[in-house]
Amino acid sequence: METMTSEQNDPGAATPGCPHDGADHHIWVARGSALIGGRSLEAGSYVHVPPGVAQPILATDPAGCLLLQVHRPVRTVPAG
Repeated sequence: METMTSEQNDPGAATPGCPHDGADHHIWVARGSALIGGRSLEAGSYVHVPPGVAQPILATDPAGCLLLQVHRPVRTVPAG
């Protein structure tokens, strides 16, 4: 099941970005700026994080950042 969240981060806030082994992770920067998985992103930016890849997040804007995130499970097709 797909999940969508919004996350407001204070200036300098950081998350470890643990990998999601069974899901694609889609992140949009709605406001502010952030360093996500080593990439500097501004408001209006998007990043796709494949399953199993860490995406540490650091809010770099003096006002923090607002992120919209979708976790979409990887679909497997049964063999047969």
